[in-house]
Amino acid sequence: MPGSTRAKARDAFLAPLKRSLSCVTPAQLLVSRFARAGDEVEALALSEDPLCLRSARLGRVVQLQLRQQFRILKDDREPRSSRWHVSTCAYFYQLDDESGRELAAWHWHPGVGVDYPHLHMSGGPLGKAFHLPTGRVSIESLLSLLLSELAVKPTRSHEKDWDAILRASERRFIEHRRWHA
Repeated sequence: MPGSTRAKARDAFLAPLKRSLSCVTPAQLLVSRFARAGDEVEALALSEDPLCLRSARLGRVVQLQLRQQFRILKDDREPRSSRWHVSTCAYFYQLDDESGRELAAWHWHPGVGVDYPHLHMSGGPLGKAFHLPTGRVSIESLLSLLLSELAVKPTRSHEKDWDAILRASERRFIEHRRWHA
């Protein structure tokens, strides 16, 4: 695969995610490649792990862990301009309290245990062991949850436009996704 084509597809995928993340933190998205023969899986993580954010709604710090695996694939059935696309392989998003105790975790890791997207809720009668089915969860929807439901303060540069940024980025995600649950 031509390096410039791969780089363009990766950049088109990462740019809206980086902008979305900038709504809550100056932390960066880090991209690394797995070293498995014949498999070009790449991984996203945060430069701060966990990322500590203050929740006005909870009156305390929440910690975010974010990991996602993806591949850049070619589909010759598509028009030339959109042949290359990013395909999510797995994701792991987790919110912890300030002591590191899990509050909620969203997972999708096909081929390893439960194949469908799911949620773990540590509190309540179900406990952490149950896999509550969800639809596919985007990074943008998680950031929106932090800002709108948990009242995490947006960064100064995005106090007024964070919602529009997240909606636009998620709309792009929805338009380009190849599957949903």
